[in-house]
Amino acid sequence: MTQIDFYILGEQPSEQFVCKLVDKVYHLSHSIYIHTGSEQQALRLDEMLWTFRQGSFLPHEITSDKPTNPPASPILIGFGYNAQIHADVMINLSAEIPGFFSQFDRVVEFVHGDDALRQAARENYKFYKDRGYSINTHEIN
Repeated sequence: MTQIDFYILGEQPSEQFVCKLVDKVYHLSHSIYIHTGSEQQALRLDEMLWTFRQGSFLPHEITSDKPTNPPASPILIGFGYNAQIHADVMINLSAEIPGFFSQFDRVVEFVHGDDALRQAARENYKFYKDRGYSINTHEIN
């Protein structure tokens, strides 16, 4: 069954933390799919993964709804409906839970930002809990 991890972010900018988390997960030899809420967010994250730390290299690409199999990069960024993604970990940056989340070994969710984002995270937590998924929380300050 898919393991769910919620990261509760304090004052740290969430995009910077996402880049650090992607770096860590990648260096643990896991493939990653980052699900964003929009094409604009995917493009911004694509740029950040190139520039978040000097000298770092995280092989990634923005994927389409019909990705190559196997994927060309171990880190994929997508938005919308991407049910054919094959990766170990999904990092969900969208407010909604994508319907294909259970195909991943782990799903990462974030609690941060304004009240609307926090409320969406609470609803996502309740969704997973009501369906019996194992949930871990990590408080980041």
